[in-house]
Amino acid sequence: MELKIDCVRDILISIEKNLGYGETLPLNDLKNMPLLKNYDLDDVRYSLDRLKEENYIDSTPDLLDEVIISSLTFNGHQFLDSIRNDGIWKETKSRLAKIGGAASISTISTVASSIVKAHLGLS
Repeated sequence: MELKIDCVRDILISIEKNLGYGETLPLNDLKNMPLLKNYDLDDVRYSLDRLKEENYIDSTPDLLDEVIISSLTFNGHQFLDSIRNDGIWKETKSRLAKIGGAASISTISTVASSIVKAHLGLS
C-alpha cells in the first residue's frame, strides 16, 4: 500500500487540534474530521500504523481491533512543526517528487527539517 504523505500531515494536524491532554481519539472519530474526510479509511489506518512505527503517535487497539490514539509524541510534535507551514510543506513535496514514488516518513522528516534549517540560515 502506498503511503499518502498529505494524509500523514493531515492526521498529525487533526490529532494536535482535536485531542486534549489525557483524552483519547478513536479512529472513526479521527476519520470524520474535516481534513480527513477525503481519504479512505485504509489510507488513514495505514498512515496511523506508520506514524506509530516511527514513534510519532501513541495508540493502541481496543477490544474491537479499532485504533485509539492517545497522543502525539515529542517526536510527532517535532515532525509536525517541521511540516506545518504550507510553504515548507509545498517545498518538501516538490523535493520529494524528484525521487518519485512514495517516501518514508523518516525521509519526509529529513527533507522538511533541511528546508526549515535553510530558511533559518542554519545550513
